[in-house]
Amino acid sequence: MKKSLTLKERVFRFLENSNWAIVEDTALFMAGELDRDNYIIFYNPIYGDRVITVIHEILHVFYPKLSEKRIEGEAIRLYCSLTQKEIEDLLTYIACLQLK
Repeated sequence: MKKSLTLKERVFRFLENSNWAIVEDTALFMAGELDRDNYIIFYNPIYGDRVITVIHEILHVFYPKLSEKRIEGEAIRLYCSLTQKEIEDLLTYIACLQLK
């Protein structure tokens, strides 16, 4: 029987195999936003941590019907479970997917 992936594993898989791009946008009036039509995750580092924001937006992709409060809680919980190496790996994935 195939083992289900943990949420952390799903986030890493999403970034590893993603056709989504990540864009830093300091004109955005919030920490992050999705453009589902064009597969873009926008984030504004002025309003929040880049890793938490990208995790938060990925969770919106996974769970489009969950409330903002629930997504925020899950994103923070997942971030708090990351090792320093995993945070560095996420930053590398984010840099690789980032559009200039």
